[in-house]
Amino acid sequence: MIDRIKKELDSRCPNHISIVAGHYCVSKELMELGSDQIIEESTFCLGVEIYKYISDHGYDCSLILFVNDIGISLGERKILKRNPTIPKNYRAILDKYNKKPSDVDIWFESMLRNKASKLISKENKNNKIIIKDSGDEGLVRCINNAECSVPESNKIAMTIVGPEGDKLVVKEGTNPKCNSILATMYKQLQDNKKSDFNINIFNSIYSYRILLGKYVYKKLFDGTIDHMDIFIDERGIIQ
Repeated sequence: MIDRIKKELDSRCPNHISIVAGHYCVSKELMELGSDQIIEESTFCLGVEIYKYISDHGYDCSLILFVNDIGISLGERKILKRNPTIPKNYRAILDKYNKKPSDVDIWFESMLRNKASKLISKENKNNKIIIKDSGDEGLVRCINNAECSVPESNKIAMTIVGPEGDKLVVKEGTNPKCNSILATMYKQLQDNKKSDFNINIFNSIYSYRILLGKYVYKKLFDGTIDHMDIFIDERGIIQ
């Protein structure tokens, strides 16, 4: 994998590289996607390895730990944000590569969700959004409607033309969808980190959501970052 990274860097010569790795869920209801799971830990381990290689070779680089904190109470979320910590097994990985917790930026999904909601409402004023009723047929939500929020009629669905020419929902009622949350993360990397190349390292179950997130980022926010995706399942890295 490092050889592949080297080729990408040699061909692109990026000014700033961002690495998003180690994504995990805090909610007890999603323990199978928690930080103690082998796939989630593996994404962080690979991210730190790549981060060390890139930074050791003189590139300007950021390592982002993207944490899903949406499935917990508001009180728990406030405590988590007030004192953000890196899981013990993740800290051990940092130690292995002689990196520090301060080398990691922790971004919470709830914070990006709130920002996504505002950004989408702003884009609605620029006529990029197509308003539909949530009960309309043919709306695309995340992977499928059964795994996303239950559609309700008489609720506003903000959509854009999707990659297959379909009606892709980016916000429903007051809730931005996962594709727009990811798109907002990429916009933050572009605006705040000045990143022009991003490496996504995720559990393979998120592959389609990442695809949609990148699509919304470019379509809705005129994104300019180039991406490299690395997905991991129970067998290891998916080439």
